[in-house]
Amino acid sequence: MLPGRYAVTFTGLQRPAGRTEIVQVTPYRSTYANCAVLCWTSLAASLRANVECCDAAGNFADSQFEMLVIA
Repeated sequence: MLPGRYAVTFTGLQRPAGRTEIVQVTPYRSTYANCAVLCWTSLAASLRANVECCDAAGNFADSQFEMLVIA
């Protein structure tokens, strides 16, 4: 992956039939970063979320982050 871009896979966490999930992200221990979930996909046996983080100037930058998934 490129700097500031992440694909996070939660193996064993898939969408139950007829349900939806919510995925949220927030930067963690960063001097400044803005992180956002671009999209997420429920696969046969996992959930995959794509995240991008940027610095104060809007450039992609590596950052630690926390994710919350409500399924």
